[in-house]
Amino acid sequence: MTGVFFVKMVCHFCRETTECSCPDDSSHKHDDAKFVCETCLRMMDEGVPEAELKDSPMRKEIREMMEAEEAGDALAEKCVEEFFGDAWAEAKGPTKEFSRKELAEHFFGMGLSIAFTTTLKASAEKSAEEAGKKDDGSKEEKGA
Repeated sequence: MTGVFFVKMVCHFCRETTECSCPDDSSHKHDDAKFVCETCLRMMDEGVPEAELKDSPMRKEIREMMEAEEAGDALAEKCVEEFFGDAWAEAKGPTKEFSRKELAEHFFGMGLSIAFTTTLKASAEKSAEEAGKKDDGSKEEKGA
């Protein structure tokens, strides 16, 4: 029976410990000397020399970017859980005759539409909020 388990590995460059998924295979050896964490790997992709990986100021930026990606993935997963059932029920009838490709395109388009609508609403709310703050500031100046 093959599964997945997690082992702690030490990055060869930054010496930070990271938990990694590995195949459940007792013959599999875990060699810390060859392990590179995702942060160091991304920094290498950005051209940071190996000697500078541990102390690079870019480390914080990449960590923040990775956290943002994880948050975005979690939000997307939550949205799928919440909205897919309703979208499926709504589109079930008209999409019965769709090919797999047409069905994928349809739901991809619905996802983009939801993403764009949500982004535009958030942007409009932020603009309105900022305009309200400016109005409050100008009223205070006039009243003083």
